[in-house]
Amino acid sequence: MKVLENILRLSNGVKHLIKNILIVLFCSLLLWRLVLAVVPAPNIDATNHWAWNEVIGWIDFSGSVEVNEAGAPAELRGYATSNVGKIYFNCNSTDLAGTNSCPPAFAVSIGALSGGTYPLTGYAWNDLAGWISFGSNTNDAVYLKQESGKWTFYGAAWNDLIGWVTFNCADATIETAGFCAGFPNYKVQKGGAAPTLSADFVSEIFDTQVTNPVFNYILWRGNTTGVLVKFDVETSVDLSAWHPLDLASLTSNADCSNPDDLCDLSGAAHERYIRYKINFSSVDFAAATDFSIDDVIINYSP
Repeated sequence: MKVLENILRLSNGVKHLIKNILIVLFCSLLLWRLVLAVVPAPNIDATNHWAWNEVIGWIDFSGSVEVNEAGAPAELRGYATSNVGKIYFNCNSTDLAGTNSCPPAFAVSIGALSGGTYPLTGYAWNDLAGWISFGSNTNDAVYLKQESGKWTFYGAAWNDLIGWVTFNCADATIETAGFCAGFPNYKVQKGGAAPTLSADFVSEIFDTQVTNPVFNYILWRGNTTGVLVKFDVETSVDLSAWHPLDLASLTSNADCSNPDDLCDLSGAAHERYIRYKINFSSVDFAAATDFSIDDVIINYSP
């Protein structure tokens, strides 16, 4: 059996081109989001908007809280409501500015996106409980990360009077472990899907020089830390029409998303020409500093 392996080795120039395209897309989307963030607006999920504290009970983030992770400054805005009154996340809240609580100025700031998470730091304020620390002390840490496509609060904030405030039962402290057994699914999420940036690379057309080739597999090698890779493959008899291959019906590695895995091409039409498209997507291209695709191999028999 004659086996021909077409190997595409992306040059450094093409790698840089792909990275530049991703950076441009990232910057363009960032600017777009900055424009939208000029006017603060509540954006907490309509279903998942509850935090918990053992002393004061449920804390409701709905209706008045904005998660402004891409703003200038990036911060939480507005206030949550509780049995002991409002918990303010920013000194610029409309009904707080100019009162005895401000100054001193305070805010819960959202740090730079890193490894797919946004760290939160700073302090919130409640007129009865006082300062609530978000990642500003040794033991408390609060951050945002994606869950089911939405930015979700994880970790716990601390107050010296009422103790831990937890935002997600998945990260509940020992004090709330028993409560989570009865209410395992509470969480605070930002409404709407977290934005995902993407870009495509389309291969050259490969001519097998065989009338009825039998395609066996496609695989690729490289490092895609922080980036999701998806392959699409299609074939053609004479370049006038292309026929896509449904990879999901052939292999558990449905989109050829993992390096060094053999992706089954046995369902491809026996046609002379073949090409593929690679889709790259991520919520944090800036963190994907080691991202590269070095080899793409298509194996077929005449």
